[in-house]
Amino acid sequence: MDVSSIAAAMIGAQAGPLLGGGIGFLGAWVLFKTQLDLMEGMVRAITDILWTGSSRIRAWRGGDVRAVYYTVLGVMVIWGVFALRLAQPFVLLQIGANIAGVVLAIASLHLLYVNTCLLPPHVRPPMWRRVRLPATVTLGDLHDVIQVLFGWDGDHLHVFQAGKEQYSDPFANLDETGDELAVRVRDVLAPGGKISYTYDLGACWEHEITLEKVVPRDPGQDYPVGVGYKGDSPVEYWSEDDPEEPEPFNLAEVNRRLAALGEAGE
Repeated sequence: MDVSSIAAAMIGAQAGPLLGGGIGFLGAWVLFKTQLDLMEGMVRAITDILWTGSSRIRAWRGGDVRAVYYTVLGVMVIWGVFALRLAQPFVLLQIGANIAGVVLAIASLHLLYVNTCLLPPHVRPPMWRRVRLPATVTLGDLHDVIQVLFGWDGDHLHVFQAGKEQYSDPFANLDETGDELAVRVRDVLAPGGKISYTYDLGACWEHEITLEKVVPRDPGQDYPVGVGYKGDSPVEYWSEDDPEEPEPFNLAEVNRRLAALGEAGE
């Protein structure tokens, strides 16, 4: 508001208090609306980042996003009241300009997270694998199979989601997850049913697993065995500075590695 008050004082001294008061009122009105829009935009941006970036925040207050929005708004208002007493407006403007750069960096990482984790399935690149395996295998065995099917290197944490229950590697010590080695696929999947598998809890590679049908076991066939696919193997560590092309999917090589898994598990 200092800009409008200074301009009003200068004009008032030359053209009279009436014109000066009018200029002051218009300046204050324009700057107030601008600051209000900036505050609204920043609060909404922070709310979006928190809401889409954390499942715990989405579950807070029964999933009501308004609770997050008004909490952020309250914090910003309280900060503004104290900030005006701590520094001159020009200093606050400099701080705001530097914070904008930090927010831009955070928002870029958040956009990457949203694009890899939250995009609707119909806008994601088509990629699937079809595999046959004994229903008696554990979710831990299924994890090994998925790693081979998609060419993951296995260096990251993973989680299965079956209904309201989550399962993972018992040695990973993830909170609120069961032991994937103690649960068999047949216990969590019925024909037509679905569970999910998330690999790399930072990049969030999400897999939807569907039990299409149950077929008799072929005594002459090694299991697990891949029987269909679409799309090449994904690039796990893609970099804009050093982009890589997806590795072509080789079903014969994948089945050789799956057969080795089966032999090791027997």
